[in-house]
Amino acid sequence: MSEAAIQEHLSPEAGYDLAAVHYDDWSWQDFWREHEFPLVRRFLESRPSPRGDLLDVGCGTGYYLGRLRDLFERASGVDLSEGMLAVARSGHPALDLRKGGAESLPFPDASFEAVICCRVLTHVRDVDSAFAEIGRVLRPRGLAVVTNIDADHPYGSTRLPTADGSVFVETIKHTAPELVASAGRNGLLKRYCGFLGMYGDVVEMAARPSWDESIVSSFMVFDRGQPAL
Repeated sequence: MSEAAIQEHLSPEAGYDLAAVHYDDWSWQDFWREHEFPLVRRFLESRPSPRGDLLDVGCGTGYYLGRLRDLFERASGVDLSEGMLAVARSGHPALDLRKGGAESLPFPDASFEAVICCRVLTHVRDVDSAFAEIGRVLRPRGLAVVTNIDADHPYGSTRLPTADGSVFVETIKHTAPELVASAGRNGLLKRYCGFLGMYGDVVEMAARPSWDESIVSSFMVFDRGQPAL
């Protein structure tokens, strides 16, 4: 692939379609699975009401969803990329997987006890609409776990692996305070906000310097209709 083609920025749907069959072998996945996934699972395990239904917004190949299924009665996923969904369906045929975006989730109101949305909002311009949809599909006292690539992390665009090398995907940087504020405007109350460092270290929001490029991602937990802890 030429340098000019590599520098072209694709839509998230087009980029993840091209990357789908290579995505799970991408080197960054080892980092997320070793350091981010255990945090997601820990917060889901801490829910006062066990079981219920789980939704993964931007489920990709279904890695997280398939490994959280044991905590819930039903697990559903939604993704914009048909390529990613095809990989997910092949590996997890029992899951309820649907095509859709974070700003318009294809589920009725109050359908889930828990929603996860991991590193998806970096591809969403209108995060208010995404949080409104997460709040809409959550049941009262439901839990939302949201992670996102940190705005201070020194990257310009999301790079994805393909058969010919890699492609860049349209990327929007949102700070953690911006995301927390957006969630609050849409009825989701902050329970926790922290950050994941490049070596897997967890940094609490109060302890974080004002700017720190060693931070890789933000990690937020919200309740619907329940005071923050």
